[in-house]
Amino acid sequence: MTGVRLPSRVVRRDIMRCLIVAIAAAMAATAGWGHFGILGAAKSKSPPKTEDPFLAEDTEAPAADEIPAIPDLEPAGRPAATPGAGRAARNSPTAKPAVGALEVPDDFDLKMPDVPAAGPGNKPDLEPGPMPESTPPMKAPRVGRDIRKTAAPRLGAEPEPDFDSDFTTKPPAKPKLPTLKNTPLENKAGWRPSDGEPGDVPGDLKKSTAGGPLAEQARLERAPELDTLNEPLVGIVIEGNKAIKNDDIMKLIKTRPGRVFDPKVAKEDVRTLVSKQWFFDVETRISRSKQGPVLVFRVRERPLVTKLTFTGNKKIKEKELKELADQNQLKVGGGYDMGTNKSFVHRILGVYQEKGYRHATVELVKGGSPEEREVEYKIVEGPKVVVSKISFAGNKYFSSPVLKTQVKTKTQILWLFGGKFEPASIPEDVNALRQYYLELGFFDVQIKHREIVSEDKARVHIEYVIEEGDRYKVRNVEFVGNRVIPEAKLRENMKVKSNQLYTHRFVMADREKIVAQYGELGRIFATIEPRHRSYEEPGYIDLVYDIKEDRPYKIGRIHVRINGDHPHTKETAVLTKLTFKPGELASMAKIEKSKQRLKNAQIFAGSRPGAAAGPMGGAPPEITLKPAEPRGPRHELNLARGQSDAPEEPRRPVRKAKATTEPDPAPTLFRGQAPTFYDGLPFSDSQDSPPGDDYVQQEPWGIVEPVVTVSETQTGRINLGVSVNSNAGLLASAVLEENNFDLFKPPRTFQEIIDGTAWRGSGQQLRVEAMPGIQLSRYLVSWRDPFFLEQDISFGVSGSYFSRVLPNWWERRGGGRVTVGRQFTPVLSASMTLRAENVEITNPSLPVPHDIAIALGDNFISTAKFSLVHDTRDSAFLPGHGHYIQADYEQGFGNFVYPKFDVEGKQYFLVRERPDGGNRHVISVVGQFGWTDNQTPFFERYYAGGFASFRGYRFYGVTPRVNGVAIGGRFQALGTVEYLLPITADNMLQVVTFSDFGTVDSQVTLDRFRATVGAGLRLSVPMMGPLPIAIDFAIPVVSQDSDIRQLVSFTMGLLK
Repeated sequence: MTGVRLPSRVVRRDIMRCLIVAIAAAMAATAGWGHFGILGAAKSKSPPKTEDPFLAEDTEAPAADEIPAIPDLEPAGRPAATPGAGRAARNSPTAKPAVGALEVPDDFDLKMPDVPAAGPGNKPDLEPGPMPESTPPMKAPRVGRDIRKTAAPRLGAEPEPDFDSDFTTKPPAKPKLPTLKNTPLENKAGWRPSDGEPGDVPGDLKKSTAGGPLAEQARLERAPELDTLNEPLVGIVIEGNKAIKNDDIMKLIKTRPGRVFDPKVAKEDVRTLVSKQWFFDVETRISRSKQGPVLVFRVRERPLVTKLTFTGNKKIKEKELKELADQNQLKVGGGYDMGTNKSFVHRILGVYQEKGYRHATVELVKGGSPEEREVEYKIVEGPKVVVSKISFAGNKYFSSPVLKTQVKTKTQILWLFGGKFEPASIPEDVNALRQYYLELGFFDVQIKHREIVSEDKARVHIEYVIEEGDRYKVRNVEFVGNRVIPEAKLRENMKVKSNQLYTHRFVMADREKIVAQYGELGRIFATIEPRHRSYEEPGYIDLVYDIKEDRPYKIGRIHVRINGDHPHTKETAVLTKLTFKPGELASMAKIEKSKQRLKNAQIFAGSRPGAAAGPMGGAPPEITLKPAEPRGPRHELNLARGQSDAPEEPRRPVRKAKATTEPDPAPTLFRGQAPTFYDGLPFSDSQDSPPGDDYVQQEPWGIVEPVVTVSETQTGRINLGVSVNSNAGLLASAVLEENNFDLFKPPRTFQEIIDGTAWRGSGQQLRVEAMPGIQLSRYLVSWRDPFFLEQDISFGVSGSYFSRVLPNWWERRGGGRVTVGRQFTPVLSASMTLRAENVEITNPSLPVPHDIAIALGDNFISTAKFSLVHDTRDSAFLPGHGHYIQADYEQGFGNFVYPKFDVEGKQYFLVRERPDGGNRHVISVVGQFGWTDNQTPFFERYYAGGFASFRGYRFYGVTPRVNGVAIGGRFQALGTVEYLLPITADNMLQVVTFSDFGTVDSQVTLDRFRATVGAGLRLSVPMMGPLPIAIDFAIPVVSQDSDIRQLVSFTMGLLK
């Protein structure tokens, strides 16, 4: 209607509420509550959503005990109602909304319509429901108050009127409804046990054997919630089980009678029972007996598997398959589950495919229907698929053996070992080949593959088809962004130059050199990013280094973080290995060196190749740098409102002032260009800088705080091995090492021994070695602190016992050594060793020379030895370039007073290598010179021969002799020239050609010069350790009559 303003929605809703309440009051006065059909209905299984239009949508009905009572509407003589009956009726699908009494204030005027009385001629809209034996007073929400905040008044109390100013009703939130049972964790069939009528004892409870007499007398009353029960349980009852015995179920339950009920433990018990696959679902509820509360587990059993069989399996035993089935909850006597039976098919297929049977099929013959109880799998294994051949087509620049080193897929060896076909690894191999070509400048490379399967499907030939394209050259090398370091200095010693073939590893090596130059200036956050710039002319690119120099930094406070299950390593064991200190200029070279020293210490995770995460887990040592923030008290400033008389209350705290990690805009070079108002940005040219072409203002220093993070790992190990060589024969080896030893940390409690923290934590090195053999035996115990007294000084002591059967006498040595050393630079070190030994000489050869006769029996020897070492080799094993020089001076004192000088030098030259750095051809030149005087005992003189010194002669085969008996020389000059040539692309097999030459004589002379020539093999086996198996064949070309020749010399060993 036009011109008529309708009441608001809220007012209309309140008017309707009043009308319905008045109608309900009149009808209740004449017909009673039972005529509304809201009592006596069956209980709902779960609280339904309310139909009350005055409650918010999707809001659950309130609990009966939370609704205020209406005493004046209770019919006289009516028995007490059953709890929950009214709520159940009101929640039934056919019931009308239940309403409560409305309290109307005196000053509220609302015209109510006439309501006819209920009777035979005037039937109410609601059908009367069944009347229970007892009906409690009806409770209803009060208008104008949230029912969550309204307490139910006692019977007879006058309810207080409560209205909001706008006479609106706030929709209540979902109240928490008390229930007699928990929601089951699993209910695949949607089954729920019947609650029964109030006051009845369920039949299963009466028949349960778990409850005993308690179950017989248990009466279900109003039970509290599981989450609120706080009294001891008097019993536990199992319901619904038929095949599963009560004892088997009770073994899995942690809840026990006599203990205060714990809902968390009960829920865990439910999870445990469900996980056994015995039951479809498990429910819990509390029943009340005369003695007290009883916890009831209501279960619904699954059918059980009666038989499990496998047919057709030959390569995998049935026992292994049944063990696998047991891991997947599939076994005889276990729960029968069709989903588990079907999913196990894929699990069997996975096992066969892991073993190489790519064409295996598995069929579920029995166990796929609800009626069955037997499970049977039919397996057709098929042939085992192996890679018979790997070939390459289109490769011109690299040979097929070289490319095979880049793929993971390998062919079968001798038709017996390896060669498993893995289809998922083929794309990875294609990517590895593409990356290999890209890193060598083949930017247009295209690689595809195809699989050629044999007729019997047992063998696969994999062929990689390669279109290499052109290998690009570098036209120009440019630098962008460098201001502090001139371009000419950046170009010094660069490997990549103009008109040179592109090689990625050389580019990265040049980048590291540039980073090191900026690192020496403290600009550790300088970034150098190489990028390519293409030309229209094919085959050429420009190499551009984008440089962001940043500002210089100094080292601040150093933070150490040691991770581990039972951290026991001292911080000093970390700090002593750092080459930088607080207050000095930050240097990336020192930081990288510190990281390498932490790895070489072998007391943290990632210390050895392939051991990034040791047995105790953890990442390799890492040093991160964070800009320091200024220290001192910080204050939070708060803005408080002051517009009212209310007390000041903080409303919005101002954020803490943080130190910026970016350098402030600094005046830099001003080249005279026109002023631009957008250049005053950090790291950019500033308009405030003074004029001039060569002026660069120094940026302010920054402070960085290094965070050194290490993870403890297993530092103790036992190595067992066996070796054989032409010098000492067969040797066994047992070595115990602990690289994080602490001599001054004995166990204080037995728990420290269990945790492995006793005697550990300082980074000291303990070694116990036993090496028994036929010709040689050695036993050693040594202790060494690489940073003694937290200084860059090493200190060590050792004790040893040595016995050797030599060609002309037997020798036994027992004694000890004390060594002090210092590492001056990464390549220069020095040490001093004090030695005290008892040398026993027995069983000399006849006739006995005078030099041996005077030394028969025990001889005590004491010496002081000074050593200086300069080592620039790139690797201690199989070096490719660099040199090693060691100079020793040893002075005997005590019973034997003599001097001894020794110098050893090794130089390595890299002749050629592949672009990827493999197949290195190396020439090595070795020289040894030594001299001592006449007072030196014969067992301290010089002897040569064998694989380690002079090939072509036996051990101790080159030396002065008297009547055929070796007595040792006082002068030694030996040399070796060797050429190492790789044979295989993976460097596992190498060939050496060599010439050994020199002399050992009683005086300084070369009159008795010797020389041999020969060749040998070097076989590297990863499982046998870093040292290769060496077999050398040598023939003397210049020799002396007294020398003892030997054609073959060798050494090999196995270390575990």
